[in-house]
Amino acid sequence: MDIVQERLEREYDMDLITTAPTVVYQLLLRDGSVQEIENPSKLPDLSKVEEVREPIITATILTPQEYVGPVITLCTDNAACRRTCNILAAR
Repeated sequence: MDIVQERLEREYDMDLITTAPTVVYQLLLRDGSVQEIENPSKLPDLSKVEEVREPIITATILTPQEYVGPVITLCTDNAACRRTCNILAAR
């Protein structure tokens, strides 16, 4: 990310502010209550946690054919689950 920021600042004279993404995790506790946390350091004692729920998305990715392999690799390397792969049109 630092390289991208440096290039944008240098080549396009942009001032950027970058932040770490915030992911909200939902915890189902053994007492039946639900708690939301934004930082894993805020996890309660794991003996009190029944399950941890993290956000998921359903996405449609459209990409030129030459990038299909690398995009699939990127997705599977990051815990994605592919349902279908359709080729819309030949070049």
